[in-house]
Amino acid sequence: MWMGRAASHRRYVGACLSTPLKQGEAQTLEMYIRATTGQYGGDTEGWVDLFCIDHCNLPLPQSGTLRDVETLLTSAKPSTPLVAGGDWTIVSLQFTPPKDCPAVIFGPSSLMPVPAGKSGGYILFDTLNLQQGQGTCDDAGLCMPNSR
Repeated sequence: MWMGRAASHRRYVGACLSTPLKQGEAQTLEMYIRATTGQYGGDTEGWVDLFCIDHCNLPLPQSGTLRDVETLLTSAKPSTPLVAGGDWTIVSLQFTPPKDCPAVIFGPSSLMPVPAGKSGGYILFDTLNLQQGQGTCDDAGLCMPNSR
């Protein structure tokens, strides 16, 4: 799936959850992201915003940023910037919901600049893994704290 950001429009991916995320329970959402090429592509830092949605009436009617209307759970970027057409890179969003979340929605952060000379910034998303706990998650759903 791809999601993007142009000067005045934001595109997000969202889903109603079979079981709401519970207030105060730490979570980790890991996914692979990649920068696109072309008019809406380019090198980018790869910032991703994740929001709690209070209802399951998706898609949302807004075309601008959700930062002013929804609960921001977290923002994160990969450890290295994304290169247009480059390799897939993992990004880990670690958060503790401040309230129950029956739905979530995510996409490129509105704070991420549009690449120079481009009309917008699109990012591809793949292999999402949402697990309880914080840290690095394995395929079995176990999330272990990152060693520092």
